[in-house]
Amino acid sequence: MNIRTATIRPPRRRIYSPATMKRKPAGRSATWAIRISRLEAAGMIAAFVLFCVGLWTSYEVNRISADITQLQNEQTTLMETASRLEQQKKLLLSEKNLAPMGTKLGLHPAKPGQTVTLN
Repeated sequence: MNIRTATIRPPRRRIYSPATMKRKPAGRSATWAIRISRLEAAGMIAAFVLFCVGLWTSYEVNRISADITQLQNEQTTLMETASRLEQQKKLLLSEKNLAPMGTKLGLHPAKPGQTVTLN
């Protein structure tokens, strides 16, 4: 190991005087711009477009997924309601319920001459 490379030097101190404060700092000016090639610009634009398309696709997938879940819940509710209504219809149309209701309303079984059969 060389002695020179092992030496740690303290940083140089800057002198701040009114003369040095008036000077513009060395470096970039206000009109400095990033210089990139057309290929790099096209790549950045393509990456941005793909990123936006990815975000939009993700949003649409989540929205459609929520719609499907809502429709499945609605379908389950409607199927339960339909089965309950079918049971009520069977109960109301059963003969044991219709016969007492008919006699209550003044109806009676048909007499032999009241029925007509068609061939």
